[in-house]
Amino acid sequence: ESMDLMAKSGLSVLAVCSRKIENRENLLDSRGDFKALLDLNLVGLVGLKDSLIENCQLLLSESRMAGLRAVLVSGDYVISAKSFGVEVGIVQKNKVPEILEGKEIDAFDSKELSYRIRNVDILSRASFDQKLKVSKAWAENGECVCVFGDSPDDAQVLRESDIGISAENAADSAKDASDIIILEGGFKSFLEAIKESRALLSNIKKVFVYVLGLSLSEALLTGTGIIFGFSAPVLAAQILWVNIAVGIFPASALSRKEPEKEIMNMSPSEEKKKFMEGRALFVACTAGIVNAAVLFGIFMFFKSSFA
Repeated sequence: ESMDLMAKSGLSVLAVCSRKIENRENLLDSRGDFKALLDLNLVGLVGLKDSLIENCQLLLSESRMAGLRAVLVSGDYVISAKSFGVEVGIVQKNKVPEILEGKEIDAFDSKELSYRIRNVDILSRASFDQKLKVSKAWAENGECVCVFGDSPDDAQVLRESDIGISAENAADSAKDASDIIILEGGFKSFLEAIKESRALLSNIKKVFVYVLGLSLSEALLTGTGIIFGFSAPVLAAQILWVNIAVGIFPASALSRKEPEKEIMNMSPSEEKKKFMEGRALFVACTAGIVNAAVLFGIFMFFKSSFA
């Protein structure tokens, strides 16, 4: 009862025990012998409180809006893990958390676990082998799996996940196995990196649409002139000048455009769409055709006026 009461407060509970050893010379040898753990006397319980990330609930709320799913994988007692998950915001308010224990993970085969894991918020009493099994189950659901870890036991999971992340103060083996090491800022830096990458991809698309429309107008203008039997409406030097004056500077400005406010409200599934989807191609083609038609009209006007 005392253990459960402490666990409900979000404490990791350790039992402190003692035993009198008659032969002190065998003290070191007995540390690896499980028989030495028999007939222990309970001294008391110690509760440890993990430090919380500042504004962790707000950060996890932002991550959900961005289409990310956070799952707590812990070696703690189930009540401790549940209390901690609710406190940090892994589990949303007024929601009953879905919890799996390590022994339940072992009871499922890979197919059953892949199905069950979709709604799980917390995994408790999980060994590193079970963490790896869970990571693979998420991958089998077609998800990009990002694992945060800091202990030596997490090294294999970090290595085999799609993205392994550890902090600067993590164990060396965990950092060696990670793809990303966060030096400062923690989870907040992770969200900022996602925001920057989405903004970068969005700006690349804008530049590509702009340059494609410009290049299409040049090609149509030159091709139309050749079809009607005229000399080229634009010379090579003029095309180069247009590409420098009209292409480079606006494109450079687009590449540095600040991200839209709603960019973190997009789901990852939207980012998986083709680089040039229908709307982008429509805008580029429309701009290129209209631009070419206007320029060809101007060319014909001056050609007839000065013929």
